[in-house]
Amino acid sequence: MLLKKTKDIFFHTSQITCIATSLYGLISHDIKWPVFFFIYCACFFTYNFERVYQSSPEDSFNHPERLKFLNSHKKLIQCLCILSLLFCLLFSNALNSQQWLILIIAASPTFLYLSPRLLFTQKRLKEIYLAKEFSIALSWALITAVLPQSSFKPSYFFLCFALAFINVVCCDIHDSAGDKKHRIKTLANHYTNIGTIVTSACLLLIIVSFLSESYGFSLAFIHILISSRRQAPNYQYDLALIWPALYRLFQ
Repeated sequence: MLLKKTKDIFFHTSQITCIATSLYGLISHDIKWPVFFFIYCACFFTYNFERVYQSSPEDSFNHPERLKFLNSHKKLIQCLCILSLLFCLLFSNALNSQQWLILIIAASPTFLYLSPRLLFTQKRLKEIYLAKEFSIALSWALITAVLPQSSFKPSYFFLCFALAFINVVCCDIHDSAGDKKHRIKTLANHYTNIGTIVTSACLLLIIVSFLSESYGFSLAFIHILISSRRQAPNYQYDLALIWPALYRLFQ
């Protein structure tokens, strides 16, 4: 019983993504553990805030088991969200002025994504074509490829952006029925041949990352390619995010 509850908490609160993302905070030349914990807490808050504080009809349709779990543990998850935000404030002391600037830029599309309506369109961000994919990929790339690093590397940023973008598209394939029903405009519900597009993109990115000697990204895109061909559950695409960080950590 305890094992099942632990497993449910782990998967339904996006712990794979939180851990994978925070590991990028440990691969800079100047490792700062507070940055690692800051990224983890920021991810926890971002991924779970909407689920327990706002109504998301497409998520209710696409992930009924997660909705049932979160509703039965709503107070706990809400408390953890508040706690994670407080820890973010605590660990933010480790950020310098440049990192604060990156954080503000990365947080902007996140807040727009969480907003119930955008003032200039009266729509949610995810109801604008490609906005969901670009906003998540941009925020994730800034947090992983720029925030913890001492210098900006365009190729590294591009690969992080591409990895996050492909991750979102693959997860949206599983969620296409609910997204289409609730007017969420994504690549997955716009193109009938999205599987072929994902396969082609992964093959191209495997070659690009291999030629640039970014072998961790090659492993990540191979992981996504195999998972997409097997129609694996969403957590498999989240697991792919960890390969670049693991490769750098054990290099």
